[in-house]
Amino acid sequence: MEQLEKQLGYTFKDKDKLLLAMTHSSYITEHDMTREMCNERLEFLGDSVIELAVRESLYEKFPHEEEGKLSQIKSALVRCESLAAVAREIGIGSCLRLGKGEDMAGGRDKDSILENAFEALMGAVFADGGFEAARPVVKKFLDHRIDEAVKEHRVDDHKGRLQEKAHKKHIKKLSYKTIKATGQSHDRTFTVEVYADGRALAQGTGKSKKEAEIMAAKKAINRI
Repeated sequence: MEQLEKQLGYTFKDKDKLLLAMTHSSYITEHDMTREMCNERLEFLGDSVIELAVRESLYEKFPHEEEGKLSQIKSALVRCESLAAVAREIGIGSCLRLGKGEDMAGGRDKDSILENAFEALMGAVFADGGFEAARPVVKKFLDHRIDEAVKEHRVDDHKGRLQEKAHKKHIKKLSYKTIKATGQSHDRTFTVEVYADGRALAQGTGKSKKEAEIMAAKKAINRI
């Protein structure tokens, strides 16, 4: 846990809050503990803490951007994959208290569990030191991702263009499927295939599923 504090750049006054943030519901189930002894309440709190800190950063960094675009960029920053990537970066997986079954099922590397744990951790920092303590921790791990999110938002037009073209061609359904994920947990490459009414159109690769979807859409635009 000390290493986790070093990664955060924050030392807890109440170490129990840090331990609580790392306690998954599967752990309390196997140890006959009450529901409030897992990280779900801190996750609920941390979700709002992260969103407020990110909104503040976007408001300051883009003073002339309209609300709709800021909201889209914010959504890219706080989606499951993004927060899970941050959790991997700071080593949350190895600090989690999981039930044996969840642990054996690979829970330490599941996006959903890592996302929730990072949210709980930010909730714990807030509960321990207030927003003045939580703000710099959130910004430390998400601010440098803003430019990447902005770039991704701009190129995401490929999916919109593909959808428009599919509509004109009377295609009823576009769908995306992840067909491969390679590399270490902290450095994965995803391959996604896009389908039109069940017919494969193109594949795309990227460092996130969304990036791979965008690249697949870009290639598919001229194939329908």
